[in-house]
Amino acid sequence: MFEGLYIYDKWNWEEKYPLIQICWDGELDTISNIKKAFYDNLVLNQKRLKVDTEKDIETPSSYFRHLIIDTYGKYQKPVVILIDEYDKPLLDNIDKTEFAKEVWEFLSGLYSIIKGNLQYVKFVFITGISKFAKAGIFSGLNMLEDITLTPDFGNICGYRQ
Repeated sequence: MFEGLYIYDKWNWEEKYPLIQICWDGELDTISNIKKAFYDNLVLNQKRLKVDTEKDIETPSSYFRHLIIDTYGKYQKPVVILIDEYDKPLLDNIDKTEFAKEVWEFLSGLYSIIKGNLQYVKFVFITGISKFAKAGIFSGLNMLEDITLTPDFGNICGYRQ
């Protein structure tokens, strides 16, 4: 697919990494539904990766931590984490101020798990439609680089001339 392009000989296409993909979808109108959606994402990843992570871990963030570590342990390779529409649970509830704060705290806790486990992570790619990154939702992930409007990455972010 990349033959003839600049990147073709700059990347080892044979090298593969285990992938944890989080996609926020479904009814995200209660904190219970948001936690269930995240939990469902983790279970689907666990099954796809064939990783044995305890399902009775108390919190979604603990489950996320264990899935990252257990995936690294099984494959002996750092994991790639893709989070699609990181801000959807918040945007779906932005008009409910108090509830939005609760959602914010929940998401901040989840995303801080990544920073606490960087030794097991190769790469993180996060998509969303808002600039909440500058407002603290990723305070635990202070090493993020926002490539949204960077010309070199414009095409993958959906921006063109």
